[in-house]
Amino acid sequence: MEILAGQKLCRKNLHQYPATDKYCKECAKARKHQWDSINNERKKQYNKQWREANVERRRKYAKKWYQANRKRACQQAKQRYQSNPQLKLKRNKKWAQVNPERVREYTKKWHRANPAVLNAISAKRRAVKKSALAPWADVSAIKKIYTEARRLTELTGIKYVVDHIYPLQNKYVCGLHVETNLQILTADENMSKGNRIWPGQLDCQKD
Repeated sequence: MEILAGQKLCRKNLHQYPATDKYCKECAKARKHQWDSINNERKKQYNKQWREANVERRRKYAKKWYQANRKRACQQAKQRYQSNPQLKLKRNKKWAQVNPERVREYTKKWHRANPAVLNAISAKRRAVKKSALAPWADVSAIKKIYTEARRLTELTGIKYVVDHIYPLQNKYVCGLHVETNLQILTADENMSKGNRIWPGQLDCQKD
């Protein structure tokens, strides 16, 4: 192998590198790759222990990096969520569970800013209920359930709502607006449940 000017040959006679360098970077990369492949589990365990022992340090670094690379971070997150929508749903659900007060505040603010949209949603909801009301449903029993939800709200100061055990609208199931398909939940429980959870649900039906 012809050695170029200002270069020298590595010990394995495979690569040329600048004579000013102390070692061959290509050989160093190969050694690191070989070590990583042999000690993969050991490396994972070490990284896990380091992350657990340096939570605050990692958080500060992540915050500093995000502030310096906000645009890049947003683009990466957008690409990640576009390729995996379920990831965004899980993140939003986790955030809502950790920040229930902020969720309520945002919901109230959105309701005040979008009365027309809210009315349209309510009208659609009423129409769905009406179409889902079975001829044999006990209307008086349904009214009693709604009355009990109001009573609990006034008694405890916590908002209670009537929830459909089997959702009225879902791509997998369509419940009925009947007394046996109703249950009383707090507003927070109902929000976290949505129309995504019901008894006997299969894993493939979970969003």
